[in-house]
Amino acid sequence: MTKETAEDNPSQWASTMWFAVYVTECIMIFTINAVTLLAFARNHRLHKRTTYLIMNLAVADLLVGVVMEPMELYYSQIDLGSIWQQMVIFILYNMFPVSSLINLSLIALAYMQHFSPLGTV
Repeated sequence: MTKETAEDNPSQWASTMWFAVYVTECIMIFTINAVTLLAFARNHRLHKRTTYLIMNLAVADLLVGVVMEPMELYYSQIDLGSIWQQMVIFILYNMFPVSSLINLSLIALAYMQHFSPLGTV
């Protein structure tokens, strides 16, 4: 009986590589958004009404990287039980990315209104 290693099984090797890429992505999302929030917190000149949407976007993206991405890794490996568990996971899984997209849309609308030649959209 031989011991099967990741080098012997290409699908296991690919799965391990994608797991490493995914974990690196989570760490980078957290780091970049934490630095952004720290920069906004330390520089009091940035505490304006126009930058609160950017700070909110950083928080939403931080939650995507810290909550949603690891949750996706965990739940892709296990069998989900009841329909209630699946529904709660589905709601949590979609809440942070949708809030991030809505916030990004609000930033685009605020930008368009601010720089519109007529002053309104």
